[in-house]
Amino acid sequence: MMASAGLVPFSGSMLTGKIGRSVTIIIGDEAGVVATAHGYMPHNAFSPYRGYAWGGLVAVAETHRGRGLGKLVNALMIERVLKELGASHIYELVSASNVPSRRMVEACGLTLELTLTCGIATPQESARFTK
Repeated sequence: MMASAGLVPFSGSMLTGKIGRSVTIIIGDEAGVVATAHGYMPHNAFSPYRGYAWGGLVAVAETHRGRGLGKLVNALMIERVLKELGASHIYELVSASNVPSRRMVEACGLTLELTLTCGIATPQESARFTK
């Protein structure tokens, strides 16, 4: 479902928490999985960001968009990362041009932090990780 929504998902072992502490939220109906979000603790014990969680991989099936499911699944993921994983902070990475995702993240209470910068380098022919 994530791949069909335009995301390149993590491995199954990553999504199920076999590689580090994580949560994956899945919302489904009679049609199957209709929305997902994932969060995990990516920083090691020596990092100044060791209490920070990363959240993302929010995907909603095309047939279920426009119903607020993205905001719901993202909010549930944020809640579980803070409560179950004990994160002190959570961050999500959203492209400046991805207005729907920015609105969803902001509706869940996250704000832009201008003092932090992030980037990713991939081979030119690689699939994108996000939209």
